[in-house]
Amino acid sequence: MTQDIDLHLGKRLRARRLAMGYTLEALAAACGMTFQMISKYESAASRMSARQIWILSRALEVDANYFYNGLDRGLEATPPINGVRKPDRL
Repeated sequence: MTQDIDLHLGKRLRARRLAMGYTLEALAAACGMTFQMISKYESAASRMSARQIWILSRALEVDANYFYNGLDRGLEATPPINGVRKPDRL
């Protein structure tokens, strides 16, 4: 499931970047990152931290929640942690 989340976040990042007309290089410069890091986030080769999502959301003019929209669709139920199942919804 973790990989599914990373893929979802990467797809949302790429979609918004393209919608805003940013190249990898332009978005990276606006965020103080390298274009290689942006590319790795989009392909889910690297995981975005909360800080990085915040910085990207500011540059892309969206709320940080934008990246998580639609995440619950198509994902399997939350797996148990240490044998204890957490509720799927709070």
